[in-house]
Amino acid sequence: MLGGLDRGRWSAVIDWLAVGVAVSLPWSTSATSILVVLWILAALPTLDLSARRDFAEPAAFLPVLLWVLAAVGMLWADVSFADRLAGLSKFHRLLVIPLLLFHFRRSERGVWVIYGFFAASVALLLVSWGLAEIPGLPWRGRSVGVPTKDYIFQAMNFLICALALLGYACDAGRGRRRRSALVAVLIALLFLANILFVVTSRTALLVLPVLLL
Repeated sequence: MLGGLDRGRWSAVIDWLAVGVAVSLPWSTSATSILVVLWILAALPTLDLSARRDFAEPAAFLPVLLWVLAAVGMLWADVSFADRLAGLSKFHRLLVIPLLLFHFRRSERGVWVIYGFFAASVALLLVSWGLAEIPGLPWRGRSVGVPTKDYIFQAMNFLICALALLGYACDAGRGRRRRSALVAVLIALLFLANILFVVTSRTALLVLPVLLL
């Protein structure tokens, strides 16, 4: 579908749109939605439907099956059809997972998406601590310690980053990179401390021991 376009440059555009989605995710719902649509429109023409092996893997088809299961479940919901569609909209994000897998299997910039999300989450962490600890600020965010969105979403983002950092610290420790491991642990503790002492989320506290196990 790309015709005479330079595939290398087009792939770079798709990669950086994905990075933009990751950076905007902790901060803005509107920007994330716009960038996701742009990313899908850019990525769809690059799909190779003949690569059946990609579609046969569980990581690719299970999210689609979950979406289908949700759609079937909406058929007998005791609400209006509009409400059923609104409920199903929460599951549309599952359909993006196969696209991400197909594209970044052929791209070397997948790690930049993770870096972008992490950098945006660290910035959010610093702002959150600032709102909680610096009195007299003219802007207080949505609530104390919550600059954007809501406290549950923020806590889950911080929990993801904390556990990823602890995993990285374990790998760095085994590789005798003790300084990197120490820095990762300290940043992870800042994320966890924010969840525990600044904006307490019962959802995150319930999920934490499960993920640790």
